[in-house]
Amino acid sequence: MHSLDIDNDKEAREYKLDKVEVHSDEVGTLLSFKMDAAGQGLPEYAEAWVGVRDSKGAFVKGREPFADDEGDFLTNAEIVNGSWAVYIPTGALLHEKEGVYRVCSIVVCEDPEDEDYGLVSGFVNHDVMLPAPRKWDIIEWLRPIVDLVGLLAGVAGMKSKDEFLMLAENFVDWFEYEEVLDIDLLADALAKPSEGAEMADAAMSIQLRMPEVMPENVVATLLSLFDIPLEHHDKLEGSAKAEATFVKKVADVYGIHGNRWKDLLATFQNVQAAED
Repeated sequence: MHSLDIDNDKEAREYKLDKVEVHSDEVGTLLSFKMDAAGQGLPEYAEAWVGVRDSKGAFVKGREPFADDEGDFLTNAEIVNGSWAVYIPTGALLHEKEGVYRVCSIVVCEDPEDEDYGLVSGFVNHDVMLPAPRKWDIIEWLRPIVDLVGLLAGVAGMKSKDEFLMLAENFVDWFEYEEVLDIDLLADALAKPSEGAEMADAAMSIQLRMPEVMPENVVATLLSLFDIPLEHHDKLEGSAKAEATFVKKVADVYGIHGNRWKDLLATFQNVQAAED
């Protein structure tokens, strides 16, 4: 695998981290990194390809969708002004036991000659305590976004199995999880959000489980899955108006107001027009 072949790259340098924050929940571990990008010669934007090493230095294997072509655990994130964050679901790791593991972020910059992979410029290591192995449940990892979509489905008045199967199929297509998500299980999860699930909590939890997904993309996901014409919000009635109000409240939770909200709608409409 290109990015994890860092041990054979003699020109790769080790970058220095300024700060690491670690947060854990019952499903996995969120790591937020910060380094002085400009001071270490990195461009404003780069990418981190993140693997996990065991005590022997070998890369730990992973489960889909957290596995590269050779089966090693792999996740990635954009590095913006020296900051990036990744979530490591415990169940997606094929590690042997609880213990200290080395999280290795391979720094990849744009390469005009290799658009697929880019140019590996160096790496960053950080040791972290990871929990004992656990069963991999992809829907459990996705539960915040599944709950949010399921709550909106309730607002939209969805009730039949066929409606939730169609929603599940669109969800899988949107996130490109065709090979890793069972449609029937996902439809059931969408039809039955977690007991006591609330919109604001689900929206904020997405930022923990899926830090690579920008708040604007969460809102765009809802707009797309439910085909909500928010540009005509004032003219909507019934369930359509309730759906639009729900999505606007999600945007409010993320602090998407004013021009930021207008830009989001404009971008979404342009993308939809291009696809049509």
